[in-house]
Amino acid sequence: MADDDTPARGWTPVPDPTELTTKNLQREIAALKELIEARIVSLDHTISTRLEGHETLQKVQFEHIADKFIDRDAHADKANRDSKDNIAAALQAAKESVFQHNQASSIAIAKSETAMNKTIDQIMTLIHTSNDSLESKISDIKDRLTSIEGKGAGVAATQSKQEKDSSFWVSVVAVLVAFSSLIVMVFINVTKGG
Repeated sequence: MADDDTPARGWTPVPDPTELTTKNLQREIAALKELIEARIVSLDHTISTRLEGHETLQKVQFEHIADKFIDRDAHADKANRDSKDNIAAALQAAKESVFQHNQASSIAIAKSETAMNKTIDQIMTLIHTSNDSLESKISDIKDRLTSIEGKGAGVAATQSKQEKDSSFWVSVVAVLVAFSSLIVMVFINVTKGG
């Protein structure tokens, strides 16, 4: 309760849990973004390495086949025509195989990105819901404090309310820390499982 010489005002704990929660959420979102970017870079590197290895193997195989066909070309024209047909078919099959592999890789990356985006959207929804609930409770507490001060409940009642409010804020902060930890654990499990 305010003295006669000082104006009445609300009570805000120090440090303000709203600022701490926002900072924690921003830190967690930044860490999540770094983790996602690292995962994408890793996937890109893996796909590039596999494609390079596949192309090198195909090149060696085709060079070996081409050498055999050149030797056969020396024996007869008919064998030469058959060899050309076989080479064309093998090149087309290899081209289609590389195309299908690239297409499958693109689909897998798109699915992974979609799943990650859904997870991020769900986390953001949980964060917004939690913030809305917290803001509602803060507003309710402010209204109650105003009502108590307006009724002139006295110094003892105000001290008791402040002790209860302090306990409530400690509980709110503990719940927010636990919720943030849960979000981080869920995200880590999703990224490990993905």
